[in-house]
Amino acid sequence: MGLTTSENYTLSVDKREAKLTADTYFGFVRGLETLSQLIHSKSASDGTTNFYIPGTPVVITDYPLTRHRGIMLDTARHFLSLRTLRRMIDAMMYNKMNVLHWHIIDADSFPLFLEKKPQVTLTGAFTPHLIYKPTEIKEFVEYARVRGVRVIAEIESPGHTRSWGLTPEYADILSCPITNGHCAQPPCGQISLLSPKTIELMTEVIAQVKSLFQDEVVHFGADEIKIDCWESDSQYNGKNVRDLCISFQKKQRELLGKDKKAMYWGDSLYLGEDGDIIQFWNSFSNIPKRYKVISYSGDFYLDCGLGNLNGQDGVWCGDLKTWKHILSRSIKSELEDSMFLGAENTLFGEMNNDATTDVKVWPRASATAELLWSGTPEEAAKDTQERLFHQVSRLWWRGIASTPVTTTYCTIHPDKC
Repeated sequence: MGLTTSENYTLSVDKREAKLTADTYFGFVRGLETLSQLIHSKSASDGTTNFYIPGTPVVITDYPLTRHRGIMLDTARHFLSLRTLRRMIDAMMYNKMNVLHWHIIDADSFPLFLEKKPQVTLTGAFTPHLIYKPTEIKEFVEYARVRGVRVIAEIESPGHTRSWGLTPEYADILSCPITNGHCAQPPCGQISLLSPKTIELMTEVIAQVKSLFQDEVVHFGADEIKIDCWESDSQYNGKNVRDLCISFQKKQRELLGKDKKAMYWGDSLYLGEDGDIIQFWNSFSNIPKRYKVISYSGDFYLDCGLGNLNGQDGVWCGDLKTWKHILSRSIKSELEDSMFLGAENTLFGEMNNDATTDVKVWPRASATAELLWSGTPEEAAKDTQERLFHQVSRLWWRGIASTPVTTTYCTIHPDKC
């Protein structure tokens, strides 16, 4: 499954049979989900339950508006169990979302097990038990694939990399002292742009990711790079730090190879080669047409409105984003169709763990899924509250925790609310 895979299907249902045709296996996955959502139930007087599809005959020809309908989960700030990740994949299939963006490593921890450099993981992870083994990752990627979900790994660098340098072998690949304050949030530390060991370790990380993740895209992060971090280090006196950083990123892109696409956060100093992907949240007007674009504006952040890591009110993206707020947003703005791939809900992990993941994502991501599959806010919003209520019920029944859309009373009597 990739960026160009068809998810189109046609479903026809009459009183005798249901017929589903699709261009690909993944189209069948989407069509089967639609079929499941058409089925209603009614309790009989004898205690049995009857299942039926109202309004037959029904013919549905369906396809997604966008190619990238994603959720980003952060497993570096709080380790998330594979059980939680698999449950997220199930829920994404139920909502016809097709990309899990796995923010797997960050400054806080390095849970990705490196087979040739195991000490990097064993010292960089929170504990030696909170790691993702290669066999587990391969099994998880396949679990996602058969449910119509791509898994894109993010190797956050050259910022947010303190966890890379905790083993003695690579202690000198961190340029900035851990406590020097040159970072967006603790713990601080950025990759050295001068140490030859930096490229040595990066080569191993990229090789490991390419061997475990089947997807055609690898995310290199490059978020919140702090130039003053390197400028505070005497090793960089007289050197053009910005050019050194861009050279490092170009080398990183070279190591990935021509067979993969690179993906970057929009504030990266280097944005890759023709056809690479920018995950952007600001104005799209200045992005060169040679790039593809994914939107991740603050309107799609799922960790807003819940305070920061110090328990203080307020974060940069403001209040909690409700499902109705999400549905009212523009996902494309001024971009040309040929550049725009889709959007993601992002859930960074400062205030998230296994216990809170599902209820923070659903049903707000269901609203995003509706927007990305169906089209403009006006089209997607028709009867959405009632349909979301039913979708939440389906999620609960399938074992996915979800916050309510509204009260049951208001769902039954929308005209009175």
